[in-house]
Amino acid sequence: MKETLFLIHWRLEKNMTQKALSSLSGLTQAQISRLETSGQRPTYRTIERLAKALAINPEALFSPPPGLRLELSRHEIDRVGKAVVSGQRNMKRSLNRLADDVARLVSSKLKAFQVPGGHLVSGKRRNTKFVFLKTKHLYPAGILDQILSRVDKALP
Repeated sequence: MKETLFLIHWRLEKNMTQKALSSLSGLTQAQISRLETSGQRPTYRTIERLAKALAINPEALFSPPPGLRLELSRHEIDRVGKAVVSGQRNMKRSLNRLADDVARLVSSKLKAFQVPGGHLVSGKRRNTKFVFLKTKHLYPAGILDQILSRVDKALP
């Protein structure tokens, strides 16, 4: 039986790029990419190096980070969509973080509509592709689409 390696989830939880993890672990970026995408089984030595670089126990790589949310209720999706547009972050930490990431993804739309949420992300320059990949891997495929739909409905 093949165990699931939660490398990408831990890397994103620690806000690291593949390049940063590569530098800390001594592995190449290509090796890290293969481990994240192909399901390649790492050696024990590789697991130890990755765990040390991520500052976690090696066993932790085989379970999701504690903050990982695998699903959201309809109510939570509505709240996140409204929070993206309003700029208010009065939800629990994981939902606030999701609202921030979605706001970064749609920052140009928020600014065009001149809604309060657009001002929150105006000074923060983040790699949109990285934010999208992080959000995509932390939440199921349909969640992001549903939140973006709620954002569109909440815009004036």
